[in-house]
Amino acid sequence: SSLCGAEQIRMILSSYAELYFTDPEKLIFVHEAEVYLHKHDLSRLNKNKPPAPYHEFNAPLAKAIRHGIEDGSVRDDPDIELTYLNAYDALLGLIQKMSINDLEGEGENKEKSRRRLEHFCDLLTMSFTG
Repeated sequence: SSLCGAEQIRMILSSYAELYFTDPEKLIFVHEAEVYLHKHDLSRLNKNKPPAPYHEFNAPLAKAIRHGIEDGSVRDDPDIELTYLNAYDALLGLIQKMSINDLEGEGENKEKSRRRLEHFCDLLTMSFTG
């Protein structure tokens, strides 16, 4: 790709956030399934756990981080894996909460939700570069 790692990260996060608009029912289902498993002491069956360490994982976000470290657009420090895990969980948590609370609505509310998610993706991207 001609995009630097940081640009790839931003694009991937934005694509992930788009699930709020394209598949909110799935986001709610996953959340409810996790709560059910937890309430019934079956959390060990939960397959939607944090991904493998980014340096071992071949998912797009992990690849973008590695690319960014190589091209200098992503900081290379011991906390980058924590940033990866926190970004993954934070974005998922936000889009699940927004789906559960049905914040999308129509018209202006949809645009406000889109701006909110774009801003959050910007913040997450900065956490990789700062």
